[in-house]
Amino acid sequence: MKPEKLFNSLNKFVADNYDVDIKSKSRKREVVQLRCAVSMLVLNNTTCTLCDLGSLIGKHHSTLVHYKSMIDVYDKFDLTFRKQHEDLKTYTDSFLEVDSDDLVRSANMVISYMQRRIDSLNETVSKIKLDKDERRNK
Repeated sequence: MKPEKLFNSLNKFVADNYDVDIKSKSRKREVVQLRCAVSMLVLNNTTCTLCDLGSLIGKHHSTLVHYKSMIDVYDKFDLTFRKQHEDLKTYTDSFLEVDSDDLVRSANMVISYMQRRIDSLNETVSKIKLDKDERRNK
């Protein structure tokens, strides 16, 4: 999955549920903690690099290294954050599940198409062999 897709979805979820813009320059605790949670979820569920994620959220990659070290502290000592983080994890899991269902559906369509194509080619090969055998018998 593309990191931008997951990030945008999580950003919308945070904006709708907590009235927070995680791309803002705010240094308020709630904003920083939610930005940290979203960043770590994107980082852990995609192939995004720290530099790419930093560009996505408007922060330096070293800030994300700091977030990685702080997420467990926030979870341990801040009950409000822990609940928000759990909500974000649940949302991310459901978002990724839907995305994987779409991926499986698409893969099955490709497999079905390829199977029909293989069958068609096998029919063509059989016809060619029959024609070849008929020419030999004449």
